[in-house]
Amino acid sequence: MSLSARFIALVQKVLPNPLALAILLTLFTYVLALFLTASPKPFLEVLDQNGQSLVQVNLEQQTTASFQQAGQELDLQWTNNSLSIKNKVGELVWRGKLQIKTNNPLNTSIKLPKKQGLELRQKAQGTPYFLALWTYWQGGFFKFLAFSMQMMLILVLGHVAALSRPANWLLERFTGLAGHSGWAVFAVALSSMLLGLFNWGFALIFSAVLVRKLGEAAAQKGQKVHYPLLGAAAYSCMMIFHAGLSGSAPLKIAEEGHEMAEQMGVIPIGQTLLSSLNLWVLGLSLAIIPAVLGLLGHFMRPPAVQLPQKPLADRGAETKLEGAARLDQWQPLAWGLGALMLFLALYQALILPIWVQKTGFDWQFRFFNPNFLIFVLFGMAFFLHGRLSQFQQAVGQAIGGSSGILIQFPFYAGIMGIMFSSGLVDYFSATFVQYASPQSFPFFTLCSAALVNFFVPSGGGQWLVQGPILIESAQQLDVPLYKAVLALCYGDQWSNMLQPFWALPLLGITGLKAQNLLPYTFLLFLLGGLIFGACLFWG
Repeated sequence: MSLSARFIALVQKVLPNPLALAILLTLFTYVLALFLTASPKPFLEVLDQNGQSLVQVNLEQQTTASFQQAGQELDLQWTNNSLSIKNKVGELVWRGKLQIKTNNPLNTSIKLPKKQGLELRQKAQGTPYFLALWTYWQGGFFKFLAFSMQMMLILVLGHVAALSRPANWLLERFTGLAGHSGWAVFAVALSSMLLGLFNWGFALIFSAVLVRKLGEAAAQKGQKVHYPLLGAAAYSCMMIFHAGLSGSAPLKIAEEGHEMAEQMGVIPIGQTLLSSLNLWVLGLSLAIIPAVLGLLGHFMRPPAVQLPQKPLADRGAETKLEGAARLDQWQPLAWGLGALMLFLALYQALILPIWVQKTGFDWQFRFFNPNFLIFVLFGMAFFLHGRLSQFQQAVGQAIGGSSGILIQFPFYAGIMGIMFSSGLVDYFSATFVQYASPQSFPFFTLCSAALVNFFVPSGGGQWLVQGPILIESAQQLDVPLYKAVLALCYGDQWSNMLQPFWALPLLGITGLKAQNLLPYTFLLFLLGGLIFGACLFWG
């Protein structure tokens, strides 16, 4: 058994399916929070006689607080389980001993002079900590449904566009390269990576179909082509996508009011994807990776791999419809809708700021966020398919690839709920700060993101889990947030070359097996490590 086959067999034995991984990671996070964090911090709420909240005090962080009662300003002071209330001239109004307990929450009333009453209530509901952690998980479980939908639509619509007839026509133009293995591998790698900068779903499916058609053409003509290397070249888009326009983390933090805006604010893609650091990474990746793979395709002898003989199934002629159902096949409707959506996107990005508002083009690209990209992909998909019936048929084929996002993202959001509410984020951030320096932090982030990607095989899901720790640590070490986010992006896409999760659609279309790709994707993993590491160090 070859080394690559042994590695694949080990991965299959050690790593369960992605959903089981998400569940196991949830349990692992729960155990870490249970043993590394303390029970909930006690909050004391002061209410008036009508049950109106006057002030809330974190008894572990605050010793004093002020509030208004019946037009009088009062000061509350907490020391050694003793609570005292004084007026604005320092006269003692009330003092008493209070015992704060987790399992027996405080709820008592006190009388002040002039028949004024206050109620003191402990905010914690007395839930045992081992159960409170699960309530944190439940609280976060549905927090990122909008983000999940955005990521699903980006994947599905990119896939739908790749299944259109114009995309198929373009694919047919490449089949002439089937007799030139080196050039074919170079062309597949370069086109896959360039398309991956726009949309990774489109790039992955387009490149997989291209590899399949090249293999079919080579088989029909009796020519030799390095089919596994073509498959690895098609998969190279997954080592550059998170640094492109469909990268989950850079797009999300460019959106107003995103989930972590309070911690980090809004960072437009002009400061992340269009930064000099990222442009260097993209330039070196596009120059080195296709060239190396092309040279391998030229000099290496093609292995004995069964090439596909049966062409991919065509959609065939459509059934003639009658009545209102004919709208599904009426081309002006789909073309008109697609053109309208693309025009509106162009209007928002160019016409409105330049000719209407006269503020000039926004070179920080603040308009570009997940919703803008989804709108453009909708327009492209309608326009390329030309008929609603073809669009819907393509959606039916593409929707299965998004099932992992649909099911797994709530679990990742639940993990984030545990990490935030338990203080596990602060614990990990303190550890990062203790062992990392401003110079080494980006490299630590790169490696940790590559490792986490094996357990959370989704750029968006990984941002939910690792993003809070990253932000807190970077701020404490005074590392630019854009650089920290890009380091996470590079780590996520880097270990995709060893993580077979997103290769499944490609393997299904090409008929290849994971062990056919791994020797060559491992080479891409080494090249990517050199490129990302060098750029983060010198950038």
